[in-house]
Amino acid sequence: MTRNTIPLLVLAALLTTGCRYGEVLAFGGGGKALGDDTGSTGGPSNPGDDTSMPMDDTGFDPGGGAPPSILAVDTNIEEYPDISWVVEVTITYTDPDGDVDGGRVDLLAAIDGQEPLESSVPIDGSQAIHDPEDGTVFLAVAVNNGSVSGALTLSLSDAAGLVSEPYDQPL
Repeated sequence: MTRNTIPLLVLAALLTTGCRYGEVLAFGGGGKALGDDTGSTGGPSNPGDDTSMPMDDTGFDPGGGAPPSILAVDTNIEEYPDISWVVEVTITYTDPDGDVDGGRVDLLAAIDGQEPLESSVPIDGSQAIHDPEDGTVFLAVAVNNGSVSGALTLSLSDAAGLVSEPYDQPL
């Protein structure tokens, strides 16, 4: 799939699904709120956090592996006809283990004039699109209009649950 076909696929998918302002939009998916607790007791390094994997506080898994690193975040505000305005987010990363597919993007969107949005978006080819050849992950976040300001804070988790350092991106 070429980079030029991604916006067309996003548009086609969004035209067939409903969405609301403030919702993570990549292909109409809303993601999962970060605050959702499934009641699990978590891993040994953090018994109260059901999303943790056994790792030390540097993000490295003691059993091997390394977390991904976000190199850059590009944002672009676009209007999807008959849908809404969105901030298209392209995350450029590096991951020594090459297992970003199946991970997630944790997102905090503090956009002026909107309630803060905290979400965890799976990298599943639908809600967030992974391009391993370019080392990018693409998703879209709905906004109220085309002239927005604020900031995004993103982190990238790989399939093993290893989490990158947070990356702040102004809008």
